[in-house]
Amino acid sequence: MKEFVWIIWFLKCILAVSVLTSGCGTQARAQAPVITIADGWATFGQVFPQGTMREPIQVGILPTQTDVKCRWADGSIKFAVVTVATPKGGAYPVQSRAADFAANVPSIVAKFTIAGQVWTAELPQAETADNWLKGPLVREYRVRLSPSNAGQKHPLLSCIFDVRLYQDGTARLDITVENCLNQTAGNSVVYDVEILNGSTSLFKRTNVTHWWLTRWRQTFSLNGLQAAETKLDFEPFYRAKALPRYLGSIKSITYPCDGQAFDILQGGSIRAYMGDVGGREELAPYPDWTARALVWGDPAQFAYVKKHGDLAASWPVHIQELDGSPITIDKRPGFWLDPRGDVGNKPLGNMAATGPLKPEVNHVPSLAFVPYLITGDRFYADETGYWANWVLLWSYQNSGQCGRCSNLGLTSYSQFKPGCGSEGILRSNQVRGMAWGLRNLADAAAYLPDADPLKNYLAAKVANNLKYLDGYADLYASPLGAMFCDKRPENQSKPPYVYIAPWELDYLTWAIDRANGHGFPGGERFAKKHVGLIHSLFTSADYPRAYAAPYLLIVGERTAAGVVYYSDLKKVWSVTFGNGSVKPAQFQGYYGPESRLMLGQAVRHGLRGAQEAFDWVSKIELEQPFNQDGTSDLNRRAGWAIDFSK
Repeated sequence: MKEFVWIIWFLKCILAVSVLTSGCGTQARAQAPVITIADGWATFGQVFPQGTMREPIQVGILPTQTDVKCRWADGSIKFAVVTVATPKGGAYPVQSRAADFAANVPSIVAKFTIAGQVWTAELPQAETADNWLKGPLVREYRVRLSPSNAGQKHPLLSCIFDVRLYQDGTARLDITVENCLNQTAGNSVVYDVEILNGSTSLFKRTNVTHWWLTRWRQTFSLNGLQAAETKLDFEPFYRAKALPRYLGSIKSITYPCDGQAFDILQGGSIRAYMGDVGGREELAPYPDWTARALVWGDPAQFAYVKKHGDLAASWPVHIQELDGSPITIDKRPGFWLDPRGDVGNKPLGNMAATGPLKPEVNHVPSLAFVPYLITGDRFYADETGYWANWVLLWSYQNSGQCGRCSNLGLTSYSQFKPGCGSEGILRSNQVRGMAWGLRNLADAAAYLPDADPLKNYLAAKVANNLKYLDGYADLYASPLGAMFCDKRPENQSKPPYVYIAPWELDYLTWAIDRANGHGFPGGERFAKKHVGLIHSLFTSADYPRAYAAPYLLIVGERTAAGVVYYSDLKKVWSVTFGNGSVKPAQFQGYYGPESRLMLGQAVRHGLRGAQEAFDWVSKIELEQPFNQDGTSDLNRRAGWAIDFSK
């Protein structure tokens, strides 16, 4: 009788499979995420809010495997990789989980032809204990080896085979080719490459220039694997604050991801020099294309998101010890990924051979984190960790940085002491670099697997930065709450005035809030001070609201006696804008979206007049046409269209 009831229920919801939390009652199902899965195998990532999931989950009545990657402090599941096999039609009763299975490992060979010599990396037939997934439905394990020729290993190249074996004999091959080892021989390598499954060619490229510190990835479905299309329910992701919630009003746009720009070792739609000025789709809390995919769920949109996650490997941010592990500033305090670094604490290879793609922390996007959350792929987890660690290696960390902090009146702050090259403070970057770097650090530290050695390392750096920002806010004296008043180049080029860029501080304050949402305490005093400043620009009678989203503010001036900060907003406005003789910057197309983010926080903090100011800015950004086609600013810049209503 029980089986009959389950069959009837399954027929009703076979196209919308519920991922059930513990218990099968009506209330439990009403609160559960709903995931739509087509026929075939589906492996995907799933986030759960704290306390909602303590046991392996069950997808409908389907055989389900759960590989838990990280847990909340109370032991409940935080993030897991879920695998189900959806039948090709028909109704099936509840079944017990299948026993472990034997599977045939595919016969994979990667061949590299270099200067007329053939180097091969052949996948061993024995599975390894380096598991990512392990259960009755699917196993995934990793093999790392170097191509060889006549018994000699190639000195620069290495291959990672992530082999996923399903219960029914189908398989997926995920291969990553690396040129990332930190050694004096480090250089680019030119080769022809072919990947074979037995006698079948899976992939082939000729005349590939593989730049130093870069990787590339390809995946293949083998033995008739049918990968099911999966539509996730993102409500649990939002409730867990794993991802920001976006406004449902943003326009649905699809993006092509074919052509040369999306081939291996290319940058996709991202400019080769990441530090170029000007707004673009990836420069937002998360890229515009990511926001649109989360709202609309179009498979083509998610394909574009994942493709940029694949191409995150193309950028020279992957520097490894000789054992293949990432170089860290714990192992090498003060290491700087720059040829100007100290001897023994800089890259050993040819930095001129890292290729045309130039990463830069002040404009760094988030590329692999969302692909990791939605697929659970190990490759994306690796890239998320590499990009977070790169932020630390890019930032000048040696003891000289600590000495410069005395210019800020922070010599009494215990964070800054000789030998602080392993603290990971992002202070040497522009304010926006501190912001985007903190975002990438916090995301990785929150959701990398608990067993990943980078997780605790990155979490410590997040904590150090949040502690530093609070200490900075406590000790930095500015009547109006202006901070990092030494960071803008105008402070050197346009004396005697003291300049800040409020929008850069907006980014950093958002990143602090992002880290707090992940459960990392600290930074709140810094954020409160800056949110208070932005709130006052929009609500004070002494400052015209039309000027409340400027590119720069003059907040003081240098005198023979030192810096004198203005104590009232009327003075700030009159000096910065000449009592109105200088026109204000527009909100649309400029810094209206950033101001909206800060006013959203002001509303949450209950500041007087914040709701009215937030509604005023939102109306401009959401309802007023910006382009000739009538598109609003936030519709055009979807990555900024964060929903504050829930």
